[in-house]
Amino acid sequence: MSYGHHKQTSKSSGQQELFENKSDSFVSNGNSNSNKDKYFVQDTRKSRLKKLFLEQKVIGFYLSGHPINEYSSEINAMSINKIDTYLKRLYSVSSTSNFSENATISGVITNRRTQRMGKDKFINILTVDDSSGRLEVIVYPDIHQQYQNIIKENEILFFAGVISIDEYNSGLSLKVTKIFDIENARRKYSKEIELLLTPDLSNDVLQKIIYLLEPHKNGKCPLTIKCISNKHIVPLNLDNEWLINPSSTLINSLSDLLGKENIIVKYQ
Repeated sequence: MSYGHHKQTSKSSGQQELFENKSDSFVSNGNSNSNKDKYFVQDTRKSRLKKLFLEQKVIGFYLSGHPINEYSSEINAMSINKIDTYLKRLYSVSSTSNFSENATISGVITNRRTQRMGKDKFINILTVDDSSGRLEVIVYPDIHQQYQNIIKENEILFFAGVISIDEYNSGLSLKVTKIFDIENARRKYSKEIELLLTPDLSNDVLQKIIYLLEPHKNGKCPLTIKCISNKHIVPLNLDNEWLINPSSTLINSLSDLLGKENIIVKYQ
C-alpha cells in the first residue's frame, strides 16, 4: 500500500477505537429515528429473491436464476450435499434395494401434497428443488406438527433425515426428522464471521457497520475484523461482547454494505 505500514496501523487503530465504543454512547448520539433512516441498508438479496419467486408463480419456473444460488457458497461451506449427489450415488450402486443413508439437503419447496396413512392421519409430501435436482421429502404427522410454522414455499429450508428408496414409487425420498431455515443453519454450522475492511472506507461506513452489528452482539459466534492493504493485514482484537448471532438480517445487510467478497462466514 502506497502510504505504508505506519498509516495503515494508524487507520486500524482508529477502527479499533470505534469498535471499543460502548452501545450507550453510540446510540445516544442523535435522534434514533433519524439514525435508522441514515443507516438503512436496502436488502438487495431480498429483492432478488422476490423477483425469482414471482417468476416461478407467474410462469411456473425460475427464469433468471434459482433462489438457492443466493446462498450456494454458504451451503457448500456447510458441507451440505446437493440432491444430484444422492441421485448419482443411487445409480452407481449395483443394488438399490438397501440404499439408505443419513442426509441433510437444502432447497425450495415447489410442491406439496398430503397422503392418508391411516384413520385421521396424513403424511405431507414435499417436493424440494435445489437447482441440481428434485427430491420428495416425507413429513410424518409428529414432525409436521413440530415444524409446521417454518414449512413454507418461497423459503430456503434444510431437511435432515434418512434418504432411501421410496417403497411406493421406487424413487429416492427423504424421511425427515428435522427442518430448519437458513438462519438456524448459520447458527448451527457457523464457527466464525470474518469482515474484511479496506483503508478507503469512510467513517460513515464504519459507523454503519457498528449500527448493523449492535443488535446481534453477545452471541456465540466469534467476529474477526481484518484491515487489509496491499502489503499488510492488521486484525482487530475485539472484546467478548462482539461475539455475535449470525442472523440472515445481519449477513444480508453487511453483504449489501461491504460486498459479498468482504464478509466470510466460516463453517465447520
